[in-house]
Amino acid sequence: MHNQNKAMINPSATGWIDKFFTKQKLSEHHVSETEASFYQKLRSTGFIYGHIISIDTSFEIQTKEWFKEEISKLALLNALYGIYSLTAVSKEPSDFIEQVNLFYKEMHPEGFSLFKKIVPKNSPSLTLEKIIDERVQTNDNIINKNFSHLVTNALLFIDVLAFRQYLVQGQIPEKYLKKIEETIVNIVILALKIKNNKSQYDDLLIKLFEASVRYSKFFKKENITLETLELAYFTAELEKKYLIDIAGMALWSDGIIDNNESYFLHTLADSLFIEDDFVTQSISNTDSFISLHKKEIPYF
Repeated sequence: MHNQNKAMINPSATGWIDKFFTKQKLSEHHVSETEASFYQKLRSTGFIYGHIISIDTSFEIQTKEWFKEEISKLALLNALYGIYSLTAVSKEPSDFIEQVNLFYKEMHPEGFSLFKKIVPKNSPSLTLEKIIDERVQTNDNIINKNFSHLVTNALLFIDVLAFRQYLVQGQIPEKYLKKIEETIVNIVILALKIKNNKSQYDDLLIKLFEASVRYSKFFKKENITLETLELAYFTAELEKKYLIDIAGMALWSDGIIDNNESYFLHTLADSLFIEDDFVTQSISNTDSFISLHKKEIPYF
């Protein structure tokens, strides 16, 4: 499968993170990003939708022959580095690697199986390779591997959001991960209730989200509404946009958003203090992305 020459990055071969940053350095072109442009670009790569079609780097990466997991690994590393570059003072890869390792260690305190596998004498970048490897693994006990991959990938953005919080506050706020996961699952449940064109996959989608969350033992709450979700907890622009996009993705059915669905998305945006323009744009982005790629996306 991997008969690429040595200069290429190969996320299945040890040392790929160092190789990535060497290439990154050689292609020194620093665009000054804003969180809005960062999110926009990330969304157009498919990262937010769980179906990654490209990776936004300053140098070209050929992923044609790669396995899904390998693409996810590089995409996750790149997204984490993107949010780091926006949030942290230093742009040094070695500082980034150190911070992201500390972040994952806080995310999974001692005793988490992942860290039992890591050899203390590993270099920081090899430690990160092991962590990222673990992060992109889909839920194995799930019947539908392809489909499960979609949800696992869509939820990787939670790592990016939590890493941002970690960098801004010096720690992951208590209950943050649990709260964001529960909110996502509940928004998906609410969106699917409203969805006009039910799909045979809707129940599976809910089951997958419930099976893929890592921090909340999921309890079905009766009669949830947007009001009961305590959306005021989310104050960062990126968190809010992501919640709206996830809802829009769950609602998508052949490009027709009916009044109820559109009303739901606008009400959600309103509760999050996000302007209506974003919703309109979210609907059209989601529609064009899925329409273009629906043959390869198991859910659609």
